[in-house]
Amino acid sequence: MRVKYWIYRLQERLYCTEQEAVLFSTGLAALAVTLLLRSASADPDWLVEWSYAEMDSLFEVLAARADSADNEVYWTPEANVVPADTIDFPIHLNTATAVHLDALPGVGPAIADRILAERRRVGGFTSVDDLLNVRGIGPKTMEKLRPLVTIAPDSTQTDPPSRPPTRLPPSSPPS
Repeated sequence: MRVKYWIYRLQERLYCTEQEAVLFSTGLAALAVTLLLRSASADPDWLVEWSYAEMDSLFEVLAARADSADNEVYWTPEANVVPADTIDFPIHLNTATAVHLDALPGVGPAIADRILAERRRVGGFTSVDDLLNVRGIGPKTMEKLRPLVTIAPDSTQTDPPSRPPTRLPPSSPPS
C-alpha cells in the first residue's frame, strides 16, 4: 500500500499540510484500535469465537453425527441407496419411493423426483404408459422399464397394513 499516495489524497480532501494529514490518519488509527480493545474487554472471547467459528460449525456437524451414530440413525450418502438385488421387481408405481425408482435402469434421482411429482399431480398412475408423461422418459427408456414396473399390485409385493387387522368374535362359543 502506498502511504504517500493516501496522505496526499487526505491532504487534497481536507486542505491541510502533510503533517496535519499524518496526525489525522494516526488519530483515526488510534481511535480504531481503542474501539477494538474496548469491544475485546467487553467480551474477551470474541476473538476466539471469530477465529474458530468455522471449526465450531464443523465440530457441531461431527458431534451431531456422533450423537446420531449412538442412536443408530447415522446418515451417510450411501444410506439412501438400496441395492437393486434387494428390491422386489416389478415395482408398484403408485407406492414406490424415490429410492426404489432410483434403482430402475435409466432413472436417476432427478427423474425419480419427477415421477413422484407426476404421481402426485395426477393422483396416481392408471397405466405404466403414464410414465411417458414424465420429462426424461422416452420410448427407449420406457421399453427398459416396462417389465420392471407395474400398476396392479401383485401377490409377491405386499404393502404393510396401515392398521392391524381386527378379529371378529366367533359366532358361537367353541365346544
